[in-house]
Amino acid sequence: MKTPPRKITIFELRRHRFGDMPPLAHWPDKSKPFRYEESEVCRWLAEIEPSIPLARLFQQAYSAQAIIYDKNTGLWRGSYFGLTAVNRPPG
Repeated sequence: MKTPPRKITIFELRRHRFGDMPPLAHWPDKSKPFRYEESEVCRWLAEIEPSIPLARLFQQAYSAQAIIYDKNTGLWRGSYFGLTAVNRPPG
């Protein structure tokens, strides 16, 4: 008997869609007040999912662990960025 395919969760979907984000700044000019519209991260995410407000889009990607902060570089990147197909989770 064939097993039905497993449903993908919203978190897995977000990781799949946003996980390849290259390293980007979320607050590129700290001398100015923070604005989501000026965030390189939010602009990149919005290219993929333009219908969601930027603040919510960032929170969804962060909550799904699709994007992570790299303390060494001070930049955000996709959780799959730099992984080869062998090391990448299926999906």
